[in-house]
Amino acid sequence: MTPKGVLQVLRPKPGVDEATAGASVVYVTTLKSKATQSSLPRFIGTPAYRLVTIRNWNTTKNLDALVAPSP
Repeated sequence: MTPKGVLQVLRPKPGVDEATAGASVVYVTTLKSKATQSSLPRFIGTPAYRLVTIRNWNTTKNLDALVAPSP
């Protein structure tokens, strides 16, 4: 599954979700006030969901801290 392929399946909702493909990742943000309108729950029900991993921002920051070089 490529990032562009994920975007095709995800189909972010304008004004609710914003998604950008990176080299090997997809960055998705959702307006908190419109979270119930997000396209992400529909993505979870697709076969593509089993081919990806999803991390929230706090987990991403913690993983980054684990792999960052020590000062």
